[in-house]
Amino acid sequence: MEIRKATNQEILDANRSRVTGKYRSVRFRHFVREMNMPHAKNGVAHRQYSNSILRDVDGVPHVRQHGELHPVQASHFTLDNGTTLVCLIKLDSPYL
Repeated sequence: MEIRKATNQEILDANRSRVTGKYRSVRFRHFVREMNMPHAKNGVAHRQYSNSILRDVDGVPHVRQHGELHPVQASHFTLDNGTTLVCLIKLDSPYL
């Protein structure tokens, strides 16, 4: 198995609907955020993943988080049988 960083075009192509041509909603990793949860032991829940529709901004994939567009990156896997996958989408940050 070969693992490498996916290019912007590979991320966009992998998450485009073949029927409508529109981009799909993706699950992406971001920095830990505390959400109010009254039933939890400490009153908060820690979120590290969110969902958003992928957007193409000048050939760079972006997601909307808290009203702002943020660029994303992903991993490209090539399996031994030749199948390719683009997954593990996360905000484009050296800290994630």
